[in-house]
Amino acid sequence: MEALLDDFDDLKISALSKSKQINSFVKCTTIGPNSTCIEGFESQETTNTQKFKFTDATFDTIPIQHVSNKASVVDKYLAEIEHQRQGKVQEAVNSHLNCILEFSKKQILNSKEQLVRQQQILIEGMHRQELLILQALEQHDKDAFLQHQQLLQYYKELAEKRKQNNKELEERERRKQKINALIDSIRRDQLEFRNIYQQIVNVIKTCKFQGQLKDILGDVPKQLKILPDRMEEIINRCKGGKVSENESRKSSELVQEIKGLLNTIQQKLTELKVAEQVEGKTGKDILAVQPAPNQLQEQPVKSQEVFGNTTDSSAQKQSQKIKSNQINKFISKSSLRIYSELQDFTEKYVKAFTELENNNSYKQFRFDCKKAVNIPVNAISAVNTHHLLDKYNRLTDLLSGKIVEAGNTRVCASKHPQGVAFCMNLLAKKFVLQGDLMISSNPEAAFCYAAMIVALWHDYSDFGRLLLGHFYKQCPYLVPLYPPRAVGQSDKEFYLSQGYQYIDGVIEKQDKFLKRMTGIMRLFAAIIITKPKKGQQKNPYGLAEGWRWLASFLNLEPQPDITATMLHVFLEIAGSTLQSAFGKMFYKIMDYICNMYLPLIQKIDSGGPVTRLEVLLQEYQQRKTFDSPSGKLPANFW
Repeated sequence: MEALLDDFDDLKISALSKSKQINSFVKCTTIGPNSTCIEGFESQETTNTQKFKFTDATFDTIPIQHVSNKASVVDKYLAEIEHQRQGKVQEAVNSHLNCILEFSKKQILNSKEQLVRQQQILIEGMHRQELLILQALEQHDKDAFLQHQQLLQYYKELAEKRKQNNKELEERERRKQKINALIDSIRRDQLEFRNIYQQIVNVIKTCKFQGQLKDILGDVPKQLKILPDRMEEIINRCKGGKVSENESRKSSELVQEIKGLLNTIQQKLTELKVAEQVEGKTGKDILAVQPAPNQLQEQPVKSQEVFGNTTDSSAQKQSQKIKSNQINKFISKSSLRIYSELQDFTEKYVKAFTELENNNSYKQFRFDCKKAVNIPVNAISAVNTHHLLDKYNRLTDLLSGKIVEAGNTRVCASKHPQGVAFCMNLLAKKFVLQGDLMISSNPEAAFCYAAMIVALWHDYSDFGRLLLGHFYKQCPYLVPLYPPRAVGQSDKEFYLSQGYQYIDGVIEKQDKFLKRMTGIMRLFAAIIITKPKKGQQKNPYGLAEGWRWLASFLNLEPQPDITATMLHVFLEIAGSTLQSAFGKMFYKIMDYICNMYLPLIQKIDSGGPVTRLEVLLQEYQQRKTFDSPSGKLPANFW
C-alpha cells in the first residue's frame, strides 16, 4: 500500500510539472462543470499548434515502463477505492436500511404506544364519564329522594290542610244547616203568624157585633198591634244576619201568643153566640170560624181558611153566603166555571178507559202505548224542522189509531176500543210532566214542546182540554186559583191541592216546589205565544187566553212566593208578545202592576221571587218593553 502511495506521489509530481509547462498557454477553465475554453481551445488548436506542441523530448523524459507501472498502480488504487467506495456505499445503504428498519420499528412501537396511550386516554375518559354519570345519577337519586320527601311532606301538609278545610267546611255547613233550619223555622212561624193574624182580622171584620167588640176583645187590639211589630223585629234581626235559637224561640212564642188570641176571640164570640141563642136570637150574623189548623213543618205557604160547618141550619146558610162572598179572593167566577168544566171533562174522559187501565190482561198493551208516547216526546227538540215534523207525525199517527214504531215494537192504539183515549190522556200528562222535569232545568226547551202541543191541540181538541185539566191539577195557579183550605182537610190533602208533592211521606222543599211551578208556567206561557205550524189556521189557546189569565190573576189577593214567581215567569215569556198585540191596554195593565199590585205583594212577601219580579219590572220601566224570550222558535220554523 505504501508503494502504491509512493507511485501516486510520483504521478502527482509528473502531472504538476506538465501542468506548469502548459499553464502559460491556457487562459480559461478547461475542465469541470465551469469549463469555458474548450471550444476556443479547439479552435485555436491549429493556429497554436506550434506554440502548444509538446516536444517529444518533454515526454521522453518519462520512462515508458515507469508510466505503465504507474497506470497499473492507479487502476489498482482506483479499483481499491471503488471497492472501498462500494463497501462504504453498501455499508451506508445497509446503515440506511437499518435506520429505516429501526425507524419503522420505532414508528410501529410509537404507533402501538400512541394507540395504547389513546386507548388508555379513551378508557380514562370513559371512566371519567362513567364516574360523572354515576355521580350525576347519584346526585339525581339524592335530588329525587329529596324531592320525594318534599313532595310527601307537601302532600302530608296538603292532606292536613284539606282535612282542616273539610272540618271547617263541615263545621260551616253544620252552622249553615243550623241557621237554615232556624230560618226555616222562623219563616214557618212568620207565615203561620200571618195566617192566624189574617184569620183574626177576618173574624173581626165579618163579625156583626161591632158595637160589642170593644167590650168583648178588651186589650186584644192592642196586642194585635204589638205582636206584628215584635215579629217584624225578629225578621229584621234575621235579615241582618243575627240568626240564633233565641229568635226561633221568640218567633214560636209569638205564634203561640197569637194562637191564644185567636182562641180567646173564638171563645168570646162563642160565648156571645150562646148568649144570643139563649135570648132567642138566630145568631145568623155570627161567623162560625174553625180553629187554625196546624201548619206543616216542612215548607208552609200562606193560605186562607174556609169557613166551617155548623149544625145550626141558619148559620150554615149564612156561612155559605159568606163563602160565596169570599170566593173571589181565591178564584174569579169565570175562571171557576172554566175550571169546573175542565175537571168534569177530565174525570169523565178518564172513566172512559177505566176497563183498559184496570184489566191486567192488557198490561203489555198499556206498556207498549206508554212507549209509543214517551219515546217521541222525550226526543222532541228544535234541532231542525224535519226532526220536529217527524215527532209530530209519529204522535199524530198514534192518536189516529195507525200503527207506529216504538223501539222494536209495532203499536196500534186502535187495537183496543179505549186505546186512543188512553194514549191521548197519557200524552197530555207526559207534556205536563216535561214542564215539571225538563223545562224547569232547561227553560229554552219550552218552545219546541209548545210548538208540538199547539199543533196537536189544533188537530185534537180533546187533547187540549185534557192538557189544561192536567195543567190545573199540577199547578192550580194557571187557572188562576189559590186553593183554600176546606174544613176537616188534612195537611197533606191541603198541600197536595196547592201543587206540592210528597216523597216517602215528606213534603218537598219550597225551592223545589217553586222550580217545578216555574217550569210548568214557562210551558203554559210558551203555548200562549206560539205560532201554529204551516197549514194550521190559528193557535187554539192563544193570546186572548193569556190576557184572560193575567187579568184574572191580578184580581186575586197576592200570596207569598207563588204570586211573584208566576207573574215574573209569565211576563218574562209572554210580555213582549202581549205588548205587541194589545198595545195601550198592555201599558195600562203594566202601570197597574208596577204601581199598585207590586206594593201589595211587597206587603206580604220580601223573598227571592219578589226581588226577581222587582228587577224585571224596573227594567221594563226603564226601557218600556220586554225582551223576546230566549229560545223562541221563528214564526216560519215549521
